[in-house]
Amino acid sequence: MSSFQSLIGFHFRERLIKRTRELYKIIEHDKKKNKEQEIVEVEKIKQNILSDLDKDNNEKLDVLELNGFNDLLESMKNELQDKGEEYIHHLIKLKKFIIDKGDNINSIYNLLKSVETKEDLTFYKGVLNNDINTYQKLIFHSMCMITFLVEGDKFSFYEIYELFDELNVFDSKWEKDLSLKLSDINSSTEMTNKLLKEKFDELNNTIYKNSVETNKKLDKLTYTTQNSINKLTSTMNSRLKSINSSIDTNNFLTLINTYQMYKVNKNTKSLR
Repeated sequence: MSSFQSLIGFHFRERLIKRTRELYKIIEHDKKKNKEQEIVEVEKIKQNILSDLDKDNNEKLDVLELNGFNDLLESMKNELQDKGEEYIHHLIKLKKFIIDKGDNINSIYNLLKSVETKEDLTFYKGVLNNDINTYQKLIFHSMCMITFLVEGDKFSFYEIYELFDELNVFDSKWEKDLSLKLSDINSSTEMTNKLLKEKFDELNNTIYKNSVETNKKLDKLTYTTQNSINKLTSTMNSRLKSINSSIDTNNFLTLINTYQMYKVNKNTKSLR
């Protein structure tokens, strides 16, 4: 090869290397720009979701600030005193379970604020909404349970009681364990962002499965015939109005029944 050819080859390689570097910079710039754009879009969607769930911006989900069970329990307190200590003890445990579950849902809501991708946002939002719906169902059936007790329908009372017992409501073990895991994630200062995300993903998968299973079991309750529900809601509304509660059980029931469970699929996030 002549010196001239060597010189041409050298300049060609130089130009190729230079052009490759320029293309690499353009690609990296575009990737960075797309990433920044996604962050802006995710932040906008996230803020809409968060403000919709917490309209008064007090860092507590609006759904947790209206507790029909507590209101109904307060309105029936005197009548429940005569039902015996065992029944009262069950109701106190149920009240504690509802508080624990509400606290856990609020912790999940607060962790939603750290989500950075659309995929994760879709997944976490779906899991949170499922758990909120499960919470509302548990509240409604709890309200029915104490109404049955006061009205003397022990068959229906124990139908709900046995299912709640099967769901470990009265020992709150699952919710207590979940609370510890959520606290661990929320308070962690040593774990990397990647490790935190892995732990939160794993926890959300567990919450998702639990919500689906709990809803399946709650839907098997047989007391919820139309005639029975109409009579129940009328009784509960009357009781709630007597203590100036703003809760309407008919609206509450409509929200529960019209909710479509979020399902994980290949287009969102696969369960491991």
